[in-house]
Order: sequence, then structure tokens, then C-alpha cells
Amino acid sequence: MWKTDENGNLVVVDGNPVVITADGKEEAFSLESNKQYIESLKAEAIGHRQKGNGYKEQLQAFDGIDPVKAREAMEKVKSFSEKDLIDAGKVEEIKAEMRRVHDVQLSEATSRAEQYKQQMQSYIIGQSFGESKFIADKLNIPSDMAREFFGKHFTVDANNRVIALHDTNNLESIIYSDSNPGEPASFDEALAKFVNAYQHKDTILKGSGNKGGGTSNSGNAPSGIKRSEMSPSEKATYIQKHGQENFLKLPK
Repeated sequence: MWKTDENGNLVVVDGNPVVITADGKEEAFSLESNKQYIESLKAEAIGHRQKGNGYKEQLQAFDGIDPVKAREAMEKVKSFSEKDLIDAGKVEEIKAEMRRVHDVQLSEATSRAEQYKQQMQSYIIGQSFGESKFIADKLNIPSDMAREFFGKHFTVDANNRVIALHDTNNLESIIYSDSNPGEPASFDEALAKFVNAYQHKDTILKGSGNKGGGTSNSGNAPSGIKRSEMSPSEKATYIQKHGQENFLKLPK
């Protein structure tokens, strides 16, 4: 999360905002370095996804085989003696055990490929939010907060395009473009639709009458809230709704 001072302002070092990592360390956040790192992860994830697709095709030949029994088969194969190997009654059992061993390997590889795919999709969607012209020009919240609100509506298709969905549980419920009929809406076009449908859109849109710091749009600040108990995103949202002056009136 972002490090802020007691007034809720971002702490900046050498022109870069300071981030508090999950283990409590503080470090300056460089957007350029982060983008380069994301690009390298994307390239690596795409390579793993391609390998995973190859494993999936091989896996289809062994559909229905139990991976747990395959692991047991590996130990059983090791225990076979030479006599067992020439015993006609063991031949089919050995074949079955070997197929199950192969299936275990393919199953594990497919699982890893799926993990890499999910990581890649997350990075691609995050980059779309970070580079969004709509967020930069129209919204008065940072891209990470926009992603927190609206990120669940976006996914990545087979062509690595970011698409928006009406129903997050239905990959067929694609939001199509108004300006380019028949094509999925661009990231910014879809995000604009979600923002316009958002109940409190006036609190996040620029030039919508929200004055920001020093001006309250909703009267006196609610009581019982402490600044020290609020996360950076909660502080930002509070300031947008109630103004900087009311935020500073809250107890520490």
C-alpha cells in the first residue's frame, strides 16, 4: 500500500511515491521499472502458456485417469521383479500403471500452465488500467483504485485482448463497442460504461462538482472515524466525498 503522512498525502522520495510492502518494508515505486518488470513477466507467462497448451492436447488422450492412483502405480511399477515382467498376467496391469504415471506428469504440467495463465492475465489487465487515457483524463482517482472498483468486470481472451463482461461468470457476455459494431468494446470504452452506471460516479469523475480538498460536499464529517484506522484508499475516498478540511478534523 502507499505510504502517506498524517494528512493523508502520499510520501514521495526522489519524485517517486513510497510503497509499504507486505513484509513492512518501504521502497520508492518507479512506474517505468514496474512496467519493464511486468513486460518481462508477460513474455515469460506467454511462453509457459504455449507450453501448457501443448500439454493440454496430450492430456486429452488420458482423460478420465485418476492421478492419485497413478502415483500409487509408480511405486507398484518399481516393485515388479523380472518374473513379474514376463508374467503374461502382469502385462496389462503394467501398461495401465505406466499410462497413469504419464497422466500424473501431464496433470501437474497443466496445473502449472493454468497458474501462469492467470498471472499473465492479471498483469495484462493491470497494465490496461495503468495506461488508461480515460482514467488519466476523466477520473480523479488513481488507476489502482479504479482497478479495485471495476477490475472484476475485465478478463483476457484467447488473443490476449482485454475484454469486458456484463456477467463475470459468463465469458460469452461480452460488452460490444458502440462506435465499432460487432467488435468488443475497447478497454476505455467499456470502463466509461461501468463508470457511468456507477451509483456514486460524481465522486470519482473530474469536473463533476466535487471540489476535493478544502470543500465538503456532504456537510459535517461523520463521527467515530479515526484517520489512523483508515487505509490509503479509504482516506482518498473519504477526501473525495467530504473534502480535505473535514478529513483533517477527524481524530488521529
